[in-house]
Amino acid sequence: MRQVREWVTFWVLAIVLWGPSFLLIKVALRELEPVMVVALRISLGAAGCWAVLLWQRIPLPSEPRLLLALVLFGLVNTAAPFLLITWAEQFIDSGVAGILNGTMPFFTTLIAHFFLADDRITPLKLLGLALGFAGMVFLVGGNLQTANWLGSLRGQLAVIVACVCYACGAVYNSRALRGHRPEVIAAFSLTGAAAWLWVAAFVSGTELRLPASSAVWLAVLWLGLMGTALAYTAAFYLMRSWGPTRVSLLTYVLPVVAVTLGVVFLGEALHWQLVAGGLLVLAGIAVVNLRRSVAGRTATHRSIPASK
Repeated sequence: MRQVREWVTFWVLAIVLWGPSFLLIKVALRELEPVMVVALRISLGAAGCWAVLLWQRIPLPSEPRLLLALVLFGLVNTAAPFLLITWAEQFIDSGVAGILNGTMPFFTTLIAHFFLADDRITPLKLLGLALGFAGMVFLVGGNLQTANWLGSLRGQLAVIVACVCYACGAVYNSRALRGHRPEVIAAFSLTGAAAWLWVAAFVSGTELRLPASSAVWLAVLWLGLMGTALAYTAAFYLMRSWGPTRVSLLTYVLPVVAVTLGVVFLGEALHWQLVAGGLLVLAGIAVVNLRRSVAGRTATHRSIPASK
């Protein structure tokens, strides 16, 4: 019964909570500027995580050094990548953003090699990195012949930089935040991320407005409450049972969901470079995580998932 509940949680997280994020970002951008979309999303997500934290009566940290670390973690792991991906979707299809978002494990592998003594690059991981890089070349090159090729290129590079931010956040979490409750890390880091975004909104002169249509309201509410707050809670539940390595199986599912929803609901093109690049990225992720899946059952560290 417990295994059934865990697998139901996995598929709900992949298909219902995180999978539609890239599509819903497109919908939200119809009325709101990127900074406003992300500020509203993270604020709603932080509120939801605080509700869970207080409901479970989890003790709150008070050490200034830890609180500062969580605020910085929120900037690197949430505020910056969320904003980069949302900005990028002004120029690229949601399906392309979903696939490129799946490259995060490659950058995590590269960065962890230099900062985590127990996570070095092996020949098998190197093969996976090569496959993933080839996939990115297909994805980026497939859009260079379009009329807006420069905007498309900048959008794709923005998603890749966002994945680097996610990877830095994951490694930083392993080094500096080990041993702290993931619910605490989520609530405080999302609060810090929201603060960063509202400051950015004021400094950049972003129009501070709420959605006008019900469709955009639904997209923003879903992104904040379902795609951030509830998704974090579901991911934490799986991480306690499975460990972070098995939960990384989500990386295989999210691009498929993103591409399918983009084609069906937004009429996005399904060209051969997208298929070839996506398959190479997924193959690279599979190879990079091949040996990790064996060790994942004994993993004791619980890290923050890269939010979509």
